[in-house]
Amino acid sequence: MTRTDFYNEALLMIGSKPLDGVNGMESERGRACDLLFPGVAREVQSLAPWAELVKTVLLSPTGRVDPARGAEYNRPKDCLRVLTLNNARRGEGFEEENGFIFYHRSGPRANLPCRYVRLSLLPDEWSAELRGAVRKLLAARIMPAVTKDVSAANSLEEQFWRVDRPRLLALHLNRVRNRRTLNDEDNFS
Repeated sequence: MTRTDFYNEALLMIGSKPLDGVNGMESERGRACDLLFPGVAREVQSLAPWAELVKTVLLSPTGRVDPARGAEYNRPKDCLRVLTLNNARRGEGFEEENGFIFYHRSGPRANLPCRYVRLSLLPDEWSAELRGAVRKLLAARIMPAVTKDVSAANSLEEQFWRVDRPRLLALHLNRVRNRRTLNDEDNFS
């Protein structure tokens, strides 16, 4: 699925015609979709630890140590939110600030395993639930630019936050309960 296909699905949700071929992305509707898409994707992907977006890497220390906060590590560029660092969950020994992660429990020489939710702007990498959520929020955000109907856009966005967000979080919690084991993504609050 290309981004144009994804934009067309969002446009059809609000009753707008799809983008016209190659020139469609140059239209006002295409530019509005392109402008809003990254922010909407980031916002929805940060709501829950989507399994297809969880990644584990080894972080190398920068060599600096803050006496109060601990060893400093560079945060991965595509990181939306760190789930664990060296098996410590959020709030249990590390903190994030300004593109860095500070870890209280180690010296600056250790490479640490970091598990995080990454940002993906490729709809092909997303589950059906994630694709649907991003599509609905994108539709709500582009509606004022396309149809000039602000009240309908506000209503659609309000429905997303009132209905869809709790439903997505419930789906995640149900998956966690069905696994019957605790793992790093359970502490995503």
